[in-house]
Amino acid sequence: MQNPRLPLPTTAPKDIEWRLPRHARSVGRARALFREQAESWALPRELTDTAELLLSELMTNAYRHAKVPAGREIWARCVVTEDRVRMTVTDASDTLPTPGTASPDDESGRGLALVVALADDWGAGRRECGIGKEVWFELSHKPGDASPKTTLNTPEVNGGVHEGGVMAGEHVRWTPSGAETDDPERIAIREALAFGKALYDRRMALGLTAAELADRAGTTQDEIECIEEGGTAPTIGLLRTLAAALDSDVRLTPGHDLGSLWFEAHAA
Repeated sequence: MQNPRLPLPTTAPKDIEWRLPRHARSVGRARALFREQAESWALPRELTDTAELLLSELMTNAYRHAKVPAGREIWARCVVTEDRVRMTVTDASDTLPTPGTASPDDESGRGLALVVALADDWGAGRRECGIGKEVWFELSHKPGDASPKTTLNTPEVNGGVHEGGVMAGEHVRWTPSGAETDDPERIAIREALAFGKALYDRRMALGLTAAELADRAGTTQDEIECIEEGGTAPTIGLLRTLAAALDSDVRLTPGHDLGSLWFEAHAA
């Protein structure tokens, strides 16, 4: 008697890794690869938007701040379980990150504060084998899970001593405390994220590169990328400049969530 054949899997495993060169273009490439994969996995839109922005932050940190020999890669891995999305970015630097601080009026400099504020959990540690470190975050896959966090408590260190952002040991994690939805820092972060998403969406709709938009707006490619990564506050002057460069009007709705700000083509 023949054994019955097992049915073939009908869905792809929800675990994927991308290995990208340590280059500025890899930040946008990682975002595009993740968004395409998220669509194939049918992840919720708001979850995808937040994960994409936090991935962009970790990729940018790995590109800009990891002091490593030429030729090293940055790895990004996404694992989706029943109730969690976990993103891990690996680079060849052993220096563990420390979240910075910025006031709601600052136009940049929030850095990993975005991850601390919006992720349900996150941490960083040296790789168990090989060189370098891993920085990761997790987002709840179900609406109504733990509220986003915005403020930072004392670092919780396991297996080592934290020294000015570099942990001598195994692992370090920052434990954020809860905050109300009207917390000024949280509002500022959400507005910066909405601004970045709006700029990215309109730029892509026009088929412009970051460099081309920078030329139109009289700014630099780095500044455009910083905005799209959610690191810049949407000031009135900056909105006017970018709206002109994008041949668009700025639209706002009440609230501070993603989608509360967008650039819309001029009416005919």
